[in-house]
Amino acid sequence: MKNAEEYKDEYRIRAYDTSPDGKAGVSALLRMLEDIAGAHAILRGAGVPDLLEQGITWVLSRIEVKFYRRPGMGERLIGETWPREAKGLKACREFRFTDQEGNLVMEGASIWLVIDLEKRRPVRVTTCMDKFTLREEMVFEKEPGKLTFQSPPASEEKIKVPYSALDMNDHVNNIYYVTRAMDSIPDILRTNREIERISLNYIAECFKGDSLSVGSSMEEGTLNQTVYRGDEEVCKIQSLWKDRM
Repeated sequence: MKNAEEYKDEYRIRAYDTSPDGKAGVSALLRMLEDIAGAHAILRGAGVPDLLEQGITWVLSRIEVKFYRRPGMGERLIGETWPREAKGLKACREFRFTDQEGNLVMEGASIWLVIDLEKRRPVRVTTCMDKFTLREEMVFEKEPGKLTFQSPPASEEKIKVPYSALDMNDHVNNIYYVTRAMDSIPDILRTNREIERISLNYIAECFKGDSLSVGSSMEEGTLNQTVYRGDEEVCKIQSLWKDRM
């Protein structure tokens, strides 16, 4: 049964959100999705602070985002999000962001888990999702799937996770992986192409002091990246890039 539950908020692209080209960076845009999801959950009494008191917490498992354009500094966006499905160990949430004229800026779909903080294992999401009513609308034809590309070899450059990369769950925030991956992209790709879609699979938690590296391989307009902790894959990222007009 359909239900009209949704949550809306307004966002402004600030100077610190922008890249050298004057447009919002990928990490900044994904951070808006994380923020609006968290704000909606808190409003319903099912945010991370509420769950931490119960010894559990939300973690992002998969997300896919389509960018229609990257907005510039000073632009105001209207963000909308709604929970679509809660079943077993997963909760699905959709996103849509538009500009002030109602034009699409980005859309996204995500899968979230609830984990037991002591066991670091997923638990059923139904106890958290009973505070929401679900809306069946999907922004894409399918929910985010498993990325199955062959992982490229890790680079020799390794970065130790700083304290600033941690979130309320005391582990590396999901945006940090995106930032590290985007930092490893060759400048020529940023100069000649524009990102139009990104998909992420979060595989394992990382913590302060962990040493991370990124492996990247490009085939036509598809960039495949894997974030490693030693030899262990902790995050897989696939992004699609189009020629700049």
